[in-house]
Amino acid sequence: MSDPLSADAVVRWANVSRNLLRQIVRTVAIAYARGAVRDLAAAVGEPAAAAFSSVLAESKMGAVGPLVNQWSWLLGPSFVVPQVDADGSFHLDLVPPSRAEVILKNPATVSELLWQRPDGLFVRLDGDSWSFYDSEGEPVKGLAPVVHGLGYAPLAVFRSEHWASCGWWNETSHRALVDAALDVAVFESLLNWSRKNSGKQLVIVAPKETLGGKQIIGHPERPLYFSGSQGDVHVEALDLESTATTWLDLIAAKNAAVCELYGLPPSLLSGMNSNADWGQVGLARAPEVLDALRDEQIPWLRDGEAQLWPAVCDLLRASTHRHARSLPPGEEVRDALRLRFLEPLPNVDRALKRLELFTAQEKLGLACTTDLVIEDRPELTREQAEQIVGDNLTAYLSRLDGLAARNAPAGQADAIDSLAAAQGRSGGLQRAANAAASAEDESASA
Repeated sequence: MSDPLSADAVVRWANVSRNLLRQIVRTVAIAYARGAVRDLAAAVGEPAAAAFSSVLAESKMGAVGPLVNQWSWLLGPSFVVPQVDADGSFHLDLVPPSRAEVILKNPATVSELLWQRPDGLFVRLDGDSWSFYDSEGEPVKGLAPVVHGLGYAPLAVFRSEHWASCGWWNETSHRALVDAALDVAVFESLLNWSRKNSGKQLVIVAPKETLGGKQIIGHPERPLYFSGSQGDVHVEALDLESTATTWLDLIAAKNAAVCELYGLPPSLLSGMNSNADWGQVGLARAPEVLDALRDEQIPWLRDGEAQLWPAVCDLLRASTHRHARSLPPGEEVRDALRLRFLEPLPNVDRALKRLELFTAQEKLGLACTTDLVIEDRPELTREQAEQIVGDNLTAYLSRLDGLAARNAPAGQADAIDSLAAAQGRSGGLQRAANAAASAEDESASA
């Protein structure tokens, strides 16, 4: 739009009520939608496991996780930095890539992180300490470096793509989505602006050379000035009524194009259900598509979590935190950490089919229970998976023994018998059968 005044009028109608980018991000970045289960293997001991569980609750990672997922998917590598407060408590600080710079030890390891806090202060984190700088790059007076002495920068990098795809920062990964979101915002502004001017009448003045100065001809709100006589002016009223259909069609087309980029049915964003947007077919396909997108993100989120919790434990062990003496070292946490992402909407039919396939494979010697555990939690070694299977079976059998000892039902199933109860019942039934048979023999003899 060449006229700056008209452009300014259109911009005033811009708003975030129709936010394509937010809709896509909240639809796709759902790895933490139902949370994640984190614990340590039994080998670390009960006190250490209990302390780690308390630290997890204090971190509020359940609330932080979805935001980290969204940032890392849309913006690129995002940073989670554990911070110990003066009173010994701690929290997780989130740093978006737009406010950070890094020095890399290698593509997978950050040796130094520099970021700007919301208050404008710059913080540098390296292998020795946190140090603070003003906007001129000078150390802040009265704010001494805070030494942690871990020998590495205690932080975690969360990302959703490999650095080989679009550079280390993945800066162009979702450029098409950003462009489309801006287009939709422009269409929405033009729609509202044009509807505001609907029903007005346009006065056309001729001849053109009688118009005074440089004026915008045909503007629906601004008057025209002319320097000719009254006879030079010809007035004609035109109806400027416009419909919203054109702009809404453009918005719908842009939404559909973005959905196609990510393999999503347009009905996920439009709220409609018709043949034009895949209808029931699209709604049926959506969970599989979302699951596939989620599965692409989880390995990178696992890597971020594997960096985070060892750093948290090392940092707290070197602080005045209440669990400083109970937490295991970071190296032990790295080996003992068990992480499982819960499905947003568990697909029962798919799970049952997977179990049916496993049963058939197990009979042929093609799979074992350990394979199922590793399929669900690929970060585990086979030994760790076998330990989990053994622990689960032990807990299950212990539960059955407890129920059987009390002859108590498990759920809606029949009561579970202990071995002694089962033998007693069987013996009683057998004695009754023998007595009945003996009575029949006596009657026959008589």
